[in-house]
Order: sequence, then C-alpha cells, then structure tokens
Amino acid sequence: MEYARGFDEGRSGAGARIQQKHQTLLNQYLALRKDCVAKKKKLEAAKKTKEALLREVRLLRGRRRFLLANQARQMEREQIQPQKSPDPEKEHKDMYFSFQVPSLANSYSASEQAS
Repeated sequence: MEYARGFDEGRSGAGARIQQKHQTLLNQYLALRKDCVAKKKKLEAAKKTKEALLREVRLLRGRRRFLLANQARQMEREQIQPQKSPDPEKEHKDMYFSFQVPSLANSYSASEQAS
C-alpha cells in the first residue's frame, strides 16, 4: 500500500506541475496576445496618419502646380499688355518721341540722290 500511496502522490505532484505549467503558458499567451493587439492598434493609427499625410501632400502638390500655372499665365498677360505709366503726360510724350522712321524711307532718299 505504501507503494501505491507513493505512486498516487507522484501522480498528483505531476498533475500539479502540469497544471502550473499550463497556467504559466496561458499567462504568457495572454500577455503576447495583449501586446499583439496593442501593436495592431498602433500600426493602424500609423497607417491612418500616413494616409492623411499623403492626402495632404497630394493636395499641396496640386495647389503648387495650380499656382505655378497661374503665375505663368499672369506673367504672359503682363508681357502682352503694356504696363501703364502712372504719369499720363509722360505716356503722351513717349508716344511722340518713340516714332521711328521706317527703313524704306532711307532707301528711297538714297535712290533719289543716285538718280
């Protein structure tokens, strides 16, 4: 009987060790799962932030393209339209003094002198 009694104590000791090991493994699993869930949430938050930043970059690039195109169009308009002088008299004087004699008139007077 003592043999059987020692055998029973051995089984119950092994059962306790198995139960303790099971509890330890379960605790480790739950801790790992908790970490995994926390990291997934952090990853999702980082993805949302990244998407928001990419949308903002796309918007700013489009705005930059629009502003550059608008600036180019505005510069073309300024080159086509003469800039108005703030002094109307100066503009009037420039109109008379900027007259240039066409090159045909010079060649005509030269041909008269030759004949």
